[in-house]
Amino acid sequence: MSKHKKRNQYYSEVCDDPYYDNIPMSEYSQFDSDEDDVPNIEIPTIEVPTNKKARAVRAFANRIAGDCHVKVLEHKELLFYDEEAFCYTPISAPLVFVQQVLGTKAWNLTQKDMRDIVQALFSDPDIQIAAEDVNADPYRINCLSGDLDWQTGQLREHSDQKLYTYCVDAYYLVPDERQGCPVFDQFCATSLQNDPEKRQQLLEVLGYILSDAVGAKSAFFLHGAPDSGKSILLNFASALLDKRLIVNIQLHQLNEKFKIAELLGKKINVAGEIKGSALRDISSFKSITGGDRMCGEFKGESPFYFTPTCKLLFAGNTLPETKDTDMTRSFVNRLCVVIFGVSIPKDKQDKNLLNKLLEERDEIFSLAMDALASLHKRNYQFTVPTDTQHFLNAYAETQSSVHAFLKDWCEIGNGGYVFSQDLCSAYREYCDLNGFDPIKNQAMQNMIVTLPNVSRERIRAEGKNLRGFRGLIVHRESRNAGTTEHSS
Repeated sequence: MSKHKKRNQYYSEVCDDPYYDNIPMSEYSQFDSDEDDVPNIEIPTIEVPTNKKARAVRAFANRIAGDCHVKVLEHKELLFYDEEAFCYTPISAPLVFVQQVLGTKAWNLTQKDMRDIVQALFSDPDIQIAAEDVNADPYRINCLSGDLDWQTGQLREHSDQKLYTYCVDAYYLVPDERQGCPVFDQFCATSLQNDPEKRQQLLEVLGYILSDAVGAKSAFFLHGAPDSGKSILLNFASALLDKRLIVNIQLHQLNEKFKIAELLGKKINVAGEIKGSALRDISSFKSITGGDRMCGEFKGESPFYFTPTCKLLFAGNTLPETKDTDMTRSFVNRLCVVIFGVSIPKDKQDKNLLNKLLEERDEIFSLAMDALASLHKRNYQFTVPTDTQHFLNAYAETQSSVHAFLKDWCEIGNGGYVFSQDLCSAYREYCDLNGFDPIKNQAMQNMIVTLPNVSRERIRAEGKNLRGFRGLIVHRESRNAGTTEHSS
């Protein structure tokens, strides 16, 4: 009998015999297609209808999907429940996966047969899930201890019914089980200047970025000089998650066409240093932190829509310049900055500090969950230490070309005046001298008119009758400016 006819016979059996509907996949390997196992009996050649093979392929696919808890994410990616990882993980090589599950000798399948089974899995409507279906409960987090409700500290057992695609590599300890974390405390005492508010802020950030919580509308920036501990925290947070869940996209790259798609299914975007490039557009930054639905596209593939849940974590010793005042305000409003105020000398650095912190991961993770619960009660308003507030205020002021211009070259509220054309000329000269990107004249004047005791009106002075601003003087000898005594 030919191999083709034998394979059709097996297909017919698996479709028609009810025994095969209940046999576990682990038992398939007992059926061997070697010639010695085939009874030496003449069997008439029977033409098997083409739909027999299709039914057999579907039967194999259904059994694999059931036994391995296979899901199809966004019609693009096969996942299976990994009982050792306690979560759903991608099937990177579907053909190899099918072969391993069926066994290399089972049913005498060809490569085409296995490709048909893979295609049947992808097209099965019963196992399709959307990106919004995974990690969907913002009040629960998957960790080694189980499915944790971080508001109450209650744990449930791991289950394939929960569509988690991650598991935090740490155990949650109830307060009675905790014995302290002296290495972490010493780290906070040095790098965070023993400031309890900074320690609390750092724990809030760790808890939030590891969780599926939403609502903060924030990105996170670790600020400080080199050797201040920023990289240690970045590496610690990254070590608590599988590498496949972490992406590394710089802040200024978030608007690039194919970068947004890389956020699909990721937990954290970690960028160790923010480049000095000025930010020209923060629309994607705002959409990611705000949880807005976005369009992603992989190179050579069709665009798709998804809601990013990836948290943004950056580090550096400076923030990038922004294009204009409105952008600066929007950017600052979405930043949570942790200041690392002490640079540790090389001879005093503990080269094994990261490993020591990881040994305390259970304690630190448990404290971070407590901090997350407290953060939620405050409607995700992060703790803001004094130096963080001063840093953000100073950054906003230096990035606002209009505010800097008013501070350095102008006097407000003294009854003076300036013509609009001279004001615009002085503002652009100031920007040229100080390296600012000037905003449009109309936008600048609209900001000026909102100042107290400043009005926009027609001014008759110096033999001119022009539009200008009363209550404002530009302190440049080359600029036309004066007082009300000079104007009629």
